[in-house]
Amino acid sequence: MDITADCVYTGGLSNSGETLTLYDPSSKVIDTANGNGGSWPAGSASTYGTMERASTAADSDSIWITNTGVKKNGKNANGGDILGTPKQSNSVIVKSSTATPEPTATPTFPPGPAVVDPRPILNEILARPGYDWNRDGRTDVFDEFIEIKNLTAIDISLNGWKINTLNGGKTFALPEVKLKPGERIVLYGKQTNLLLSDGGETVRLVNSSGKIYDAFTYNLARAEDASFCRLPDGAPGDSWFEDCTPTPNLINTREGKAPTSPDGAASIFCNLPDTIPVEFFIPECHGYGADIWNPFYWDFVNWIDKLWIQQANEKWRTFIE
Repeated sequence: MDITADCVYTGGLSNSGETLTLYDPSSKVIDTANGNGGSWPAGSASTYGTMERASTAADSDSIWITNTGVKKNGKNANGGDILGTPKQSNSVIVKSSTATPEPTATPTFPPGPAVVDPRPILNEILARPGYDWNRDGRTDVFDEFIEIKNLTAIDISLNGWKINTLNGGKTFALPEVKLKPGERIVLYGKQTNLLLSDGGETVRLVNSSGKIYDAFTYNLARAEDASFCRLPDGAPGDSWFEDCTPTPNLINTREGKAPTSPDGAASIFCNLPDTIPVEFFIPECHGYGADIWNPFYWDFVNWIDKLWIQQANEKWRTFIE
């Protein structure tokens, strides 16, 4: 590239989208690019056309355009044209050579860019636990958790923020704490009472004015201790995976395994999904059924196609085929 850089940084920008934030020396947020954290509103990964600002208005998807090559500046490392205008004015102000000249208007000075408030994000969600994650001595639905992370370079107050569930119709006010840069907070079901259905739910992060700043929807919690998480950890945009290893208050990962009970035995609680009919759930999970949810029966290799589970301790005699 034949354009001398004013500053060289390490790393790279993801093609799927990121948020760029401009701070002043006091760490006050001055401006953002792609502030909603979604896909890039402009720019082209196929033609390498840059994303250019077309307006001094506050950041939104509508103020960005893709350079089309009408105006460009510089050569890339291969000697080709850069579809962008580094160190020159953006291409959006280029007028056609046949355009009728306009009279010079009295210059006006638009207001500076609006200050964009920093915000937290949803970072990891566990809807179907199989381990005592909240360490209360029990393994149950109250071990479900929602993790929130501060991605910015400044402290964020959670005062006035809420999380809610769309299908469950419940809301929880976040504790009045400050998250330092990169810090996270984990909220367990026992604290929030936001019970996350195994059959799907939408979790939303809402500010004090009721504006939804982040949301995640899952259709099914397929297995115990398989969390939904952002990868890489804290990545903005649509970067969710459904087969993560639960890591409350730690970096998200798909590696490793969830812990088991100290003696290595299977979970002692009834781990049927909470979407089954209550008529089936009550006898199977409250002392009357044959515990056919127990993984032992499905891992038992000595039966071929039929198995009688003998009646014991007032359990029903059950036939599996």
